[in-house]
Amino acid sequence: MDGDLFVAAIRRRFEATPSLAPEKAWIAGRASADGTAVILYSDGRGRLRGRRWVLDRLAARFAPHDAQSLADDVYPNEVIEPDGPMTPLDVDWADGLVEDPSRVGWVVNTWTHDDPPAPG
Repeated sequence: MDGDLFVAAIRRRFEATPSLAPEKAWIAGRASADGTAVILYSDGRGRLRGRRWVLDRLAARFAPHDAQSLADDVYPNEVIEPDGPMTPLDVDWADGLVEDPSRVGWVVNTWTHDDPPAPG
């Protein structure tokens, strides 16, 4: 799974379909060598939301497993749908992506994370 392609595909979806969730705006994203991808977006209420996916785990749930197809599945179901509660986590996932990573509220759900740390 190419994490960089996955993140780029999610970003393209934000840019190509702003009418699906006009209140949400892309902020930043990246893939990491540990096989995860992180995206950050604003929710239109002054809050910064973060999502993190363990890509191999995510890919195992879908077919086809390529980055574009996974992004096509994740974007409407994870990003466009109403967000779940945000959890402050003491993690480094947003370091270097935004000025103050502690502002990120993480939308945590069990099928997209491998044992996230306990809330800070």
